[in-house]
Amino acid sequence: YSMLARDDMVRRSFQAWIRATPRSVDPYREYARLLLQNGRPAAADSVIRQAGIALGTTSSLEMELAQSRAALGQWASAAVAWRGALAGSPDLDQAAAYSLAAVPDAARDSVRTTFLAPPVDVGARRALAELEMSWGAPGDAWAALRDLRPDSTSVDAWLDFAARAVAEERW
Repeated sequence: YSMLARDDMVRRSFQAWIRATPRSVDPYREYARLLLQNGRPAAADSVIRQAGIALGTTSSLEMELAQSRAALGQWASAAVAWRGALAGSPDLDQAAAYSLAAVPDAARDSVRTTFLAPPVDVGARRALAELEMSWGAPGDAWAALRDLRPDSTSVDAWLDFAARAVAEERW
């Protein structure tokens, strides 16, 4: 229905799915993703809010919430949502960095504060390091990573940072 631009049928299908599985996050997640793919972040945000009301939480929709908020230019709330998504899936660091790359200078400190807040989280720190590199601040990128607990995951983050810094001649 979406490919046929039959938005009314997409919405009806979504509502039928909700009636069939009233406690499931899946219909909300899939519909929000579809709306985001179709360039409708405000509608996706509305679906996520609806999920919060129906399910009592949006904790399983942090990535979709982060993407919709970033697309709407709500940088501080996008960073908070990305931080939540990264806590459960640190491998989303590249997606978070891509989503937040367009943060204007005036809003970058709020993103930094969110990603640097305790507890130290590898996914959040990797995303912030990626952002700092894309924003032209390799020293700040390293500062985002230096407090990681020395373990194999952190070593991977440090080595990835070093390889990128060398490749871009930003040592």
